Amino acid sequence: MQYIQCMGLFSKLIEIGSADSSRFESVELMVDTASTYTWIPREIVNRLGLRVSGKRRVRHADGRIVEKEGVDAQVRINGEVHSNFCLIADQGEGLLLGSLTLETFSLGVDPINKTLVPVVASAMAIIIGCELAPKPERYSHLWAPLL
Repeated sequence: MQYIQCMGLFSKLIEIGSADSSRFESVELMVDTASTYTWIPREIVNRLGLRVSGKRRVRHADGRIVEKEGVDAQVRINGEVHSNFCLIADQGEGLLLGSLTLETFSLGVDPINKTLVPVVASAMAIIIGCELAPKPERYSHLWAPLL
């Protein structure tokens, strides 16, 4: 798919793999942090023998809500491989690298240099304007960092 070059928009070449990671195919995806899921072409899904493992309702930029099939695929970015639930893009639909995949790889977006950059993942809770609920002793190890 041909993408119009706009400020801050860029694409990334990644690889999608079979369930057992024995085969990978390259695909260029538009980096889209507004997209929850990564969208991969049905042709690649079929060639790799990936099976539909679920469906998700998604809202397109024009407001339409559609139900899309998805697959559990191996995704390789910069030599690192992780399992991801990806939606299947049919002919004419955008091929997108979505936010869940970016978070899985601890990657952020540098829109000026049009590249993906490593980020430190968050592992914290922010509590503002409320009191902590009563905390049974058996959960004290979970509460202690918040106090």
